[in-house]
Amino acid sequence: YTIINEFKDYRKLYIIGGSTSWANIRGLLQHNIPDIEIIEQEDFDRPRIDVWGISDLDLFKEVHQIFEQQDTSRPFFAIVQTAANHAPYTIPDDNDGFEVVSPPDSQITRSGFKTTAQYNAMRFLDHSIGEYFMYAAQAEYFANTIFVLFGDHGTSDPWATHMPISDYAFRFRSYNVPLIIYSPMLLPDPVIDATVATLPDIMPTIAELAGIEYRNKTLGRDILGDKSGRENYAQLARGNRIGLVSDKYY
Repeated sequence: YTIINEFKDYRKLYIIGGSTSWANIRGLLQHNIPDIEIIEQEDFDRPRIDVWGISDLDLFKEVHQIFEQQDTSRPFFAIVQTAANHAPYTIPDDNDGFEVVSPPDSQITRSGFKTTAQYNAMRFLDHSIGEYFMYAAQAEYFANTIFVLFGDHGTSDPWATHMPISDYAFRFRSYNVPLIIYSPMLLPDPVIDATVATLPDIMPTIAELAGIEYRNKTLGRDILGDKSGRENYAQLARGNRIGLVSDKYY
C-alpha cells in the first residue's frame, strides 16, 4: 500500500540514471505501483560515467525534456533518483562549468566530510540541481509543479561542528536528511519548519498540497497541517535498536 496509488489520473514516473535492478527496486516499484513507468540508463543516449550510470547533470537534462513533453492536460507524479554523492564520487568532464575545489583537510572534516572527493561530489549534486532549476523555471510545467527534495539517509562521517554532539553520539547523522518543498504558487513565503518528521510523512504532505483525497494506512502525516495540541515524533530503527525521537528526547 502506498499513497502514490491515490493519485488516480496521474502519470507516474520513476527516473534513475542507473538501473532499477539495483537492490530489487524494479520489483518493489512494479509490484506496488502497477501503472508506474520506469525510465533508466538504457533509455538515455548519455555516457555512463561510473557504476551509478549517467551523471546527475545529464539525468536532470533528460528529466527536463521528459517533463516538457508531458501532456499538459494530464498531471504527473515523478520520482528522480540521484547518485552523485555516492562513491566513487565521479565528476564528469562535461559538467557545465563546475569547478573542483580543494579546501584544507581540517575544513573538510569539521564540516562532516571524509574526503575532498566526497565534498566535491556533494557540490556537484548541488550544481546539477541548480542548473536544472535555471532551465525548468522557463518551462510551462514549472509554475504548476510541487518540487520536493529529500535525502534517504545521511552519513556516519566525522562529527560536523555545525551539528550538536548528541546527533553524532546517538548516530542521528544517518537520519538527519534535508527536506525542501519548493512551490512558489502554493508556498510563496520561505519558512524553516523545525517539526520532528520522518520519511513516511512525505507522501501525506504531498497529497495534501496537491489536493488529493486519500486514505492513510501509514505512520506518516501531513507535516504542514495543523500542529496545535499535537506532539511530534520520528521512529528510528537501527539493527536491534528501535527508538523514538521527539522535540527534546530520544
